[in-house]
Amino acid sequence: MTQRRLLAASILQGIAVVISLFGLFDPLEGGVALLAVGAILGAVWWLSRITIPRWYWGLLVGSVALAVLIILVIGLAGSEAQQSGSAVHTQIRVAVWFYRAAVFGVVAGATNYLGRVIAAYRD
Repeated sequence: MTQRRLLAASILQGIAVVISLFGLFDPLEGGVALLAVGAILGAVWWLSRITIPRWYWGLLVGSVALAVLIILVIGLAGSEAQQSGSAVHTQIRVAVWFYRAAVFGVVAGATNYLGRVIAAYRD
């Protein structure tokens, strides 16, 4: 593996770590940010050929799927989702907290993978 490719992979993965933090905002903007992280992750893997941890992929796919589910429920529920005492509102709030927990895992996975790429660059 050439050092240039590993250096480029390290820089891209550092960018992916920063973008993954934007996933914490809310499911709408965060879901789009996590899609960008997935695209960058594919590019980093192509450049470095370093195995991506399965738990990282699982959390990334799961958090994007949860973001899509939350957006669909809000869209289908309409005004009932905004009423503070409704059951749909409570369910959405709980789902958003699960989404945030999954995104924290994505940030941890992105940081872990960055460490792997940097370690390969140093060798």
